[in-house]
Amino acid sequence: MEDKRAPEVAPAFIETLRNDSEANLRLRAIAALEESQDERAITPLIEAAKSDPNREVRSRALVALRAFDNERAAAALIEFLRREYKE
Repeated sequence: MEDKRAPEVAPAFIETLRNDSEANLRLRAIAALEESQDERAITPLIEAAKSDPNREVRSRALVALRAFDNERAAAALIEFLRREYKE
């Protein structure tokens, strides 16, 4: 059975990820967005992976991107890996 809640709740989790000052709440938002598989979450997850002030949030955003079967998510992961392991 398809979960009809995802499109309705994803914007709230995206808002939390982008604007909440509490890292713990941003981490919870990432988990919810990963589970929802809502493609609207990809850009905010990429943004969080690049620039969130909390290292755990940045790492968790990268892990969440792996769950998406999407070219933008894959390209972002490849970019991060290239940057991390640049020789």
